Amino acid sequence: MNTIQKKVYKWLSEGVPKAQIAQRLKLPVSTFKARLDMWVRKDEFILPPTPEKVLKPPMPQSAKEAIKSDRKIQGLTEKEKVTKKKYKALLAEVGILETERQAITGLHKNPKRFVVKKSLPSKKAEATYVGIFSDWHIEEEVNFEQTSGLSEYNLDISKARASQCFSRFLRLVEIEQQNTPINTAVLALLGDFISGDIHEDTSKSALLEPTFAIVRARDYISSGIHYLLENSDLTLKIVCHTGNHGRKGMGQLIANEAGNSLEYLMYHFLAAEFANEERVEFNIPEGYHSYLTLYDNYVIRFHHGHAIRYGGGVGGITVPVYKALANWNDGRKADIDCFGHFHQAFDGETFICNGSMIGYNAYGLYIKAKFQEPKQMCFAVHSRLGKILTRPILFR
Repeated sequence: MNTIQKKVYKWLSEGVPKAQIAQRLKLPVSTFKARLDMWVRKDEFILPPTPEKVLKPPMPQSAKEAIKSDRKIQGLTEKEKVTKKKYKALLAEVGILETERQAITGLHKNPKRFVVKKSLPSKKAEATYVGIFSDWHIEEEVNFEQTSGLSEYNLDISKARASQCFSRFLRLVEIEQQNTPINTAVLALLGDFISGDIHEDTSKSALLEPTFAIVRARDYISSGIHYLLENSDLTLKIVCHTGNHGRKGMGQLIANEAGNSLEYLMYHFLAAEFANEERVEFNIPEGYHSYLTLYDNYVIRFHHGHAIRYGGGVGGITVPVYKALANWNDGRKADIDCFGHFHQAFDGETFICNGSMIGYNAYGLYIKAKFQEPKQMCFAVHSRLGKILTRPILFR
């Protein structure tokens, strides 16, 4: 090797970059590299081994620098956690979108149709229609001034509504007869057809004295029964219960309630009127409850409802009703209870509370009762399925 080659060898051995060597030789870098390659090809020069880089030990960090470094690492760790959460959320979203895509792909295919068989009425099945009639208070007067313009009631209105009650009940029966044979109807006469004179307030707002009122109520009910007999082939089972308003001006009695009730007397006059009618059967119990079994397995319990104590709680009548039903069912079980008294039409599945025919009155406004239009309730009991529907009887 000549002198220049020896210098180049020395500088390369020391790790001097080729660009710096070219500068020392006052040559362009490309010229130096070409000349170096020529020396190697002519075996005039041997490249020295590449010197190992000596790593300098890291300088010790100050406390401030260490804290700064740790914070940086912590920040990167938090970013990594957030990134992982985002990734996981994105994977879940991708999964949802993939499920939707598969569903849409499947829905684009032609549907596989199956044959829907027409449901035909069963020749063996039948139903009984039950109408709950109560709380008519036919002689009580209600005017718009007393009820903030919400309600009006007098003798003419009570007579019109009584007529509508029976005619619309039969219409509902006829509608259901299109689907299911119905040969029997139950009329549950559950009391308070008159307001009576049990309170000074009701006696002063009455348009008739109790004796005249009970005669008029008998006329309403008798006319309705005749209407059903003349316009249908139904057999009528009529269940009769006294209310708390029909008593003869004394405090509420328990054991002797029926014996002191004008309604109890009215029911017996009605039973005598239809005694020779084969399609009419009356049941006039003296006790608070009566039971009717339909199709050997469905039991209905009837009563007026005044034995259930309700003080106006926010839960409505349901809580005291369910408590009373549970206690009564411990003695004799019923599938459903039918009662009135509360002037609130309500289907509680295991009970039906009837509305009233008088509607909203001054007393209801005073006790802050919930407004409800005049309404009576009815329902159907299927021979195999039990209670299948509930319908209100509404008035104009």
